Amino acid sequence: MNFEMSIKEELLIRRIAEIIAHSVQLPELDLNSIVNSTALKMLEEIQDVLSKDGKLSDFEMIEEIVEIFIKYGVDIKGCHDFY
Repeated sequence: MNFEMSIKEELLIRRIAEIIAHSVQLPELDLNSIVNSTALKMLEEIQDVLSKDGKLSDFEMIEEIVEIFIKYGVDIKGCHDFY
């Protein structure tokens, strides 16, 4: 599955998201809390992977970290496409 987008596609998606955000009444959310919570979870999982020093090869560690990024929907820009 190829998730790589062109710059045009990324800009178009961003513009569509802006239009939707301005058109839809969203409930009050503490976005900083949500983002910080997700980022903290990611960092804790990455720390767990890195603490397995000696149990995993460098490649295996990177593979697990990439899986964490994918799990949270963070774009890795296709630089690690071994699938």
